[in-house]
Amino acid sequence: MDEFKQWRRLSRVLFRRPDPPTRTETEFFVSRVMQRLPSEEPAFRWFAPALAFSFAAFALSFVPVRRDPFLQDAQEAELAEWVSLQEPGLPITEEE
Repeated sequence: MDEFKQWRRLSRVLFRRPDPPTRTETEFFVSRVMQRLPSEEPAFRWFAPALAFSFAAFALSFVPVRRDPFLQDAQEAELAEWVSLQEPGLPITEEE
Protein backbone atom coordinates (compact mmCIF):
# COMPACT_ATOMS: atom_id res chain seq x y z
CA MET A 1 0.00 0.00 0.00
CA ASP A 2 2.90 2.29 0.73
CA GLU A 3 4.19 1.86 -2.83
CA PHE A 4 0.80 2.85 -4.19
CA LYS A 5 0.77 6.11 -2.20
CA GLN A 6 4.30 6.86 -3.29
CA TRP A 7 3.33 6.23 -6.93
CA ARG A 8 0.30 8.55 -6.67
CA ARG A 9 2.45 11.33 -5.23
CA LEU A 10 5.10 10.82 -7.87
CA SER A 11 2.59 10.63 -10.74
CA ARG A 12 1.00 13.92 -9.66
CA VAL A 13 4.36 15.59 -10.01
CA LEU A 14 5.47 13.90 -13.22
CA PHE A 15 2.13 13.83 -15.05
CA ARG A 16 0.44 17.00 -13.86
CA ARG A 17 -1.81 18.84 -16.26
CA PRO A 18 -0.28 21.88 -17.85
CA ASP A 19 -1.79 25.26 -17.19
CA PRO A 20 -4.22 26.40 -19.87
CA PRO A 21 -2.63 28.74 -22.41
CA THR A 22 -3.09 32.46 -21.96
CA ARG A 23 -4.87 34.56 -24.53
CA THR A 24 -1.53 35.91 -25.79
CA GLU A 25 -0.13 32.42 -26.27
CA THR A 26 -3.28 31.33 -28.09
CA GLU A 27 -3.19 34.33 -30.43
CA PHE A 28 0.51 33.74 -31.12
CA PHE A 29 -0.18 30.08 -31.97
CA VAL A 30 -3.05 31.02 -34.31
CA SER A 31 -0.95 33.64 -36.08
CA ARG A 32 1.90 31.12 -36.64
CA VAL A 33 -0.51 28.55 -38.09
CA MET A 34 -2.18 31.13 -40.33
CA GLN A 35 1.22 32.23 -41.67
CA ARG A 36 1.92 28.64 -42.75
CA LEU A 37 -1.27 28.39 -44.78
CA PRO A 38 -1.01 29.25 -48.48
CA SER A 39 -2.53 32.51 -49.58
CA GLU A 40 -6.00 32.53 -51.05
CA GLU A 41 -6.21 31.17 -54.56
CA PRO A 42 -8.09 33.07 -57.23
CA ALA A 43 -11.77 32.19 -57.39
CA PHE A 44 -11.72 31.64 -61.15
CA ARG A 45 -9.52 28.56 -60.68
CA TRP A 46 -12.63 26.57 -59.71
CA PHE A 47 -14.97 28.38 -62.05
CA ALA A 48 -13.83 26.63 -65.26
CA PRO A 49 -14.30 23.03 -64.00
CA ALA A 50 -17.66 23.90 -62.44
CA LEU A 51 -18.81 25.54 -65.66
CA ALA A 52 -17.63 22.54 -67.74
CA PHE A 53 -19.43 20.10 -65.47
CA SER A 54 -22.68 22.06 -65.57
CA PHE A 55 -22.47 22.34 -69.37
CA ALA A 56 -21.91 18.57 -69.68
CA ALA A 57 -24.85 17.82 -67.39
CA PHE A 58 -27.05 20.22 -69.36
CA ALA A 59 -25.97 18.71 -72.71
CA LEU A 60 -26.49 15.14 -71.51
CA SER A 61 -29.99 15.96 -70.34
CA PHE A 62 -31.04 16.20 -74.00
CA VAL A 63 -29.64 12.82 -75.06
CA PRO A 64 -32.56 10.52 -75.84
CA VAL A 65 -32.99 7.54 -73.57
CA ARG A 66 -32.86 4.14 -75.23
CA ARG A 67 -36.26 2.50 -75.16
CA ASP A 68 -36.29 -1.07 -73.92
CA PRO A 69 -39.22 -3.09 -75.27
CA PHE A 70 -39.34 -5.16 -72.11
CA LEU A 71 -39.82 -2.05 -70.00
CA GLN A 72 -42.52 -0.77 -72.34
CA ASP A 73 -44.37 -4.08 -71.95
CA ALA A 74 -43.95 -3.81 -68.20
CA GLN A 75 -45.44 -0.34 -68.16
CA GLU A 76 -48.51 -1.64 -69.91
CA ALA A 77 -48.88 -4.65 -67.61
CA GLU A 78 -50.03 -4.57 -64.05
CA LEU A 79 -47.31 -4.06 -61.46
CA ALA A 80 -47.90 -7.42 -59.79
CA GLU A 81 -47.41 -9.27 -63.07
CA TRP A 82 -44.23 -7.38 -63.86
CA VAL A 83 -42.70 -8.00 -60.43
CA SER A 84 -43.53 -11.72 -60.53
CA LEU A 85 -41.58 -12.40 -63.75
CA GLN A 86 -39.01 -15.16 -63.33
CA GLU A 87 -36.50 -14.03 -65.93
CA PRO A 88 -36.04 -10.60 -67.47
CA GLY A 89 -36.99 -10.48 -71.11
CA LEU A 90 -39.78 -13.04 -70.94
CA PRO A 91 -42.94 -11.86 -72.67
CA ILE A 92 -45.86 -11.14 -70.41
CA THR A 93 -48.61 -13.63 -71.06
CA GLU A 94 -52.00 -13.77 -69.50
CA GLU A 95 -52.73 -17.01 -67.72
CA GLU A 96 -56.21 -18.46 -67.83
